[in-house]
Amino acid sequence: MNLSYESKKRLLFVLFLFLLSWIIYMNSIDNRMQWDDINLLMDNPRYMDISLKNIKGLISFDQLPLFIPSFFWMLDYKIKQNNPSVYRISQLFLHSFAVIAFFFLILNITDDKKRAFLSALFFSIHPIQTEAVLSITNRAVLLFSIFTFSSLIFFWKFLKKNRTSLLIFSLILYFCSILSLEFLPLTFLLILLIQFLAKRRSLIASFLFLLINIFGIFLWLFVKKSPLSEVNIFGYFYYLTDILKLVIFPFNLNVQHKPYPYFSIETIVTFLIILALIAGIWFFRKNRIVVFGISWYLLMILPFWGATYTVEAKSYLAFGGIAILFGILMSKLFNSTRRKDLVIIFISIIFVVMSGLTYARV
Repeated sequence: MNLSYESKKRLLFVLFLFLLSWIIYMNSIDNRMQWDDINLLMDNPRYMDISLKNIKGLISFDQLPLFIPSFFWMLDYKIKQNNPSVYRISQLFLHSFAVIAFFFLILNITDDKKRAFLSALFFSIHPIQTEAVLSITNRAVLLFSIFTFSSLIFFWKFLKKNRTSLLIFSLILYFCSILSLEFLPLTFLLILLIQFLAKRRSLIASFLFLLINIFGIFLWLFVKKSPLSEVNIFGYFYYLTDILKLVIFPFNLNVQHKPYPYFSIETIVTFLIILALIAGIWFFRKNRIVVFGISWYLLMILPFWGATYTVEAKSYLAFGGIAILFGILMSKLFNSTRRKDLVIIFISIIFVVMSGLTYARV
């Protein structure tokens, strides 16, 4: 089979992203299980066998939000019982697949390989992503992201080609995302954003996605019992800016971060950043991909409206919006200057530093 030059170039990008995602996390394979990994998985009969009894046990309202991750944990145990290396190899594969799916999503919506590659590379190697990759219990986050990215790819293709089969694939993948994470599902908002970006709407498709999303919200409410009792009015705003702070200054990373005091310099800066993001949507309103990136980040933090602290791993999907903006900024910088060699050096330094910080944290 003869591949075109463009296809070969695309394949090289994919191979590079896959290999780099593995290389910077490879030394985690021999890590032992820790924290929730031990409590949830070690010698837990629910995840020790792919049996009809265990699978039936997953088909209940309190277990359905983790149905697909549970099946993967069963499969890992089947391969070599509680050997942490098997679980961690699975984590690396899933992170690599999420990065590749994100690459193809950005490639489809921008038709720009350079921008898609830079966005996916940033998404892959940034240190803030390590908690989602290293913690086996956060496999749910990886699977949720893979299914969400893949669903958006097929939905974008449906909007462009108007083929029912593409919509069906998108709906199936979207439903799989609902069964992958115990998380307030608001990814329906991304479906609306994709239509905004494509400049084409489909009311029937939107209604079908909304039905699936309502089912997901019902599951979340059932599992959470009384989520409204956990509301912290500052949770959403704190999450937004704390993640941005860690993106720009990826130091002192931890599993969780306590919020700032209500009346502090950090809180004032928080509101200023939020205002800047909202202003950015207005200022760049004619550049739909910029609006898409900012809105992605703002909307995918919404599930943490009641958070009392930041959990790095849960920002994995929301980080996609920041990665999109990074790809736009770097590709604009590259295209707007004659000294492209200096831009390449600058971008390379960013990626080397980020990769080094991630490798060191692993």
